[in-house]
Amino acid sequence: EEKNQELLSHLERDFAGQLASVAARQARDLEDELGAHGGSSPSSPARRRWYTIKASGGTASGRTYLSANLVRQDGVDLCLTGYDDGSGRQRWFVE
Repeated sequence: EEKNQELLSHLERDFAGQLASVAARQARDLEDELGAHGGSSPSSPARRRWYTIKASGGTASGRTYLSANLVRQDGVDLCLTGYDDGSGRQRWFVE
């Protein structure tokens, strides 16, 4: 049981790291795209399909939506929130 918990912890950390990496790359790509096209692009987030990622268990009550905050200088801050607030932080693009 202890080894399984340790393995799960490593897998969760790796997954969160990968999500953070993809989110940061998407943010950079979007900035580059909008800068090159004057703010409009066929692949802009308004025209691409996005998804919400919800944890199915093991979270604090009501905290199920994976959320990213790209404002931090040292990278991406991931957390769980209770709902999609419309800010885009709980919306993910799949590549």
